[in-house]
Amino acid sequence: MILKVKGCLWAVGNVGSMELGAPFLEQTDVVRWIVKIAETSEVMTMRGTAVFVLGLISRSLHGQEILAEYHWDAKVNTMGESLGYCIPEDFQKLFSMKPWTASSRLSKTLPKGFPTKPVMTDADPLNAEILKLVTNLGNAVLSNRAAAELSSLKSRKIPGFQKPELFHKVMAILASHHYRLPVCRFVIDLFDKSVMRRIVLDEEDSDSDESETREGVGV
Repeated sequence: MILKVKGCLWAVGNVGSMELGAPFLEQTDVVRWIVKIAETSEVMTMRGTAVFVLGLISRSLHGQEILAEYHWDAKVNTMGESLGYCIPEDFQKLFSMKPWTASSRLSKTLPKGFPTKPVMTDADPLNAEILKLVTNLGNAVLSNRAAAELSSLKSRKIPGFQKPELFHKVMAILASHHYRLPVCRFVIDLFDKSVMRRIVLDEEDSDSDESETREGVGV
């Protein structure tokens, strides 16, 4: 996902570097979001990419005017030609970073109204077992057995791996502890690919009903 976002940023930056392309950025207000990434992103490589992209945008005169609105100063040579980079008027916005905390991360990533403390249980026994095994992945002694049991549950096509509700709970567990990246990828891959689509498109209820209907008729 981060690589895709970076690719989109570079595409926008190249469009903004041209005099005929910069007006399109103003219409979409996309520069404001790139500035926000450069100043507030918790992923430092994202900040770096955003800064380089803002430098590309500063190559056009129109781009320089847009950046000035967000208090970023484009650097030029003695001939008034852009040097291809710009810096914020307030350096603290660029180089300051808030300490990471599980509660702050949860409040940003979980749905509105979702409890900030991870939900460790579920009414369904199988779902509760999944949550317990995901928690055990953070234990060096229990992690291998937990991974094997989760893989076994996935091979049995447990319905919970198709439920956005369980996905939210699992994400809460991952966000509240420090798991290694391969472990996070393993857990996410346990879920059906349609789960993420339903969450993004906010189709959780309708798709869940449709899925259950299909299962009932044997589709």
